[in-house]
Amino acid sequence: MNPRSPNVRPHRGAALLLVLALVVATVPVIAIAASRVSVAVQAERSHHDGALADDLVQAASVPILDWLRRDSTRVVLPPGITQPMVAVFDDTFQLSGLQATIRATAWDLHGMLPADAVRGGTPLQLLLADDVRARLGALDVDPAGLDAIPQVAGGRLVFPSPSSAQPALGAMVATAERPSAQPTVRLNANTTPAPLLAQALRLAGRGGFEQIMDRRARGEHGGPPPISRDGGPGGQRVQITSSSESWGIRIDIAIGGVRRSWWTVWTRVSGDWMLQRRTPILWEPHPEPPPTGSTP
Repeated sequence: MNPRSPNVRPHRGAALLLVLALVVATVPVIAIAASRVSVAVQAERSHHDGALADDLVQAASVPILDWLRRDSTRVVLPPGITQPMVAVFDDTFQLSGLQATIRATAWDLHGMLPADAVRGGTPLQLLLADDVRARLGALDVDPAGLDAIPQVAGGRLVFPSPSSAQPALGAMVATAERPSAQPTVRLNANTTPAPLLAQALRLAGRGGFEQIMDRRARGEHGGPPPISRDGGPGGQRVQITSSSESWGIRIDIAIGGVRRSWWTVWTRVSGDWMLQRRTPILWEPHPEPPPTGSTP
């Protein structure tokens, strides 16, 4: 996993917030499970654990929103990162007599190239791996979400994972729906991997790359004021900013014999953060194969 931002630590109160948020939701689930006549103990246990896992992902919005509002604008990542990833929280606690583990990991969607700009021909696409450009080019339309990109057997994962050594496609390309009329490359100077940021600054007619990297190495937040200029074919534009308006957050939950993972996309709208998309990416145990792009 990439080093954490030096000045933003995972949420220490996340477990307490989650337990408080679950008080109302958990009691009915326990009461229902207790009132049933169990004819298949293992199946009932799995159902109960799954219900708790589903409640946990709903409750996770509380500490995630707190992190987005208080900490996300101050994230600074070291110069050597390969993906704009930061830990939000990682907690283990007891719930309904079971050990529960919940982890949230965030990827700055303004620390990577947007899929529509890549498909629209931005010169920055040449920094992407060949397999990533090929998979995006094979799509009929711009993907509105990562679930629109098929997983290739033996190929690069679609959904980002903090435990994957190779950056997933979704850790290099953002698919969040955007209101701009033109495909715009908007990059956060504090989180974007160095090779991409260096080329984007040149394309935007902006210097200061070495100063930005020196500052990030010290864990200091900052960056140039928002600027833009024409950036290549098709009227592409490049903007360099000091914070992000969109984050992708993966939530991993394990409780009892159940594992669940979701990919969520959050966007700042009118000054506050809104959940734009939630996609299940791992579902164990499950009666059917996991959804496209599932990760271990």
